[in-house]
Amino acid sequence: MVRGHCHPGDDYIYGAKSGGEKVSFQQVANRIFCSNLPLSYKGKLICYNCHSGEPSKTSSSKPFAQKLANYMYSLGYKSCQFFGYLGAMDSFAKPGPMGKAIYSRASGDTSEAPLGTAAMATVQFHPEVKTITTPPSRSRFKPW
Repeated sequence: MVRGHCHPGDDYIYGAKSGGEKVSFQQVANRIFCSNLPLSYKGKLICYNCHSGEPSKTSSSKPFAQKLANYMYSLGYKSCQFFGYLGAMDSFAKPGPMGKAIYSRASGDTSEAPLGTAAMATVQFHPEVKTITTPPSRSRFKPW
């Protein structure tokens, strides 16, 4: 699971709403790669970030989760499933119209009515990369 703060179409996630560490989708992928996640991994990579499944509202920039999926595929992760979220995600379960759950909201204001549960706001992304290059050497990357 990839966690951090994000805005629609961003290339980065952030360690805190008011700044913090700024990490690009390439850096996220390189950290995962350097942690020795097997290229044959068939599980889910979830971008649990606000708006990670939304394109930019002001440009043609794709969702963070799509950029991560494309880049991970180019590194050789051909069997993963990639997910992002619509809306601003609650950090923990809260009471709401569907009981106690993690909700997605349009802006992140917790007084705002939720759009639905996190599960309802999940979007799967498929890599758009057409060709794959030879995976790079893990020792070439500096994860941090």
